[in-house]
Amino acid sequence: MGFEVGGNEANLEFEEGSTMAGAQVRVSIVLEIEDFVLLQSALGGLFQDGSEMNPEGAPMIRKIMQTFARDSLLSWNLTRDGVPLPVGEESFMSLRVVQRMNIINAWAAALSAPPPNSVAASENGARSAADLGMTAPV
Repeated sequence: MGFEVGGNEANLEFEEGSTMAGAQVRVSIVLEIEDFVLLQSALGGLFQDGSEMNPEGAPMIRKIMQTFARDSLLSWNLTRDGVPLPVGEESFMSLRVVQRMNIINAWAAALSAPPPNSVAASENGARSAADLGMTAPV
């Protein structure tokens, strides 16, 4: 039996009350390591001390948004004035900043999430079948 690594796509989830609650956004969760590091760095460096905005982070965030819209945004159910918005960079960049950041943050969380079928850690943090009390086929 092989280990299922999970798919390369995810449906983003948005918290109730957020500006994107009810939106359905499907994304690719395959990302080059350089882009992943840039994303993590940009999101972590957007605020210098947790409260003060770092203006140097803005160009990185713009690049990430453009790369995301071009390479990772697969589908959505977004409309404007009742008309479906086409999926793509132009439509994504036309969203309000808070909406774009909600999508980017949900995407970043999906990139770091374990596959939905991965074995949960035990109370002591072990993940192997033997450590979890499972018997392995011989």
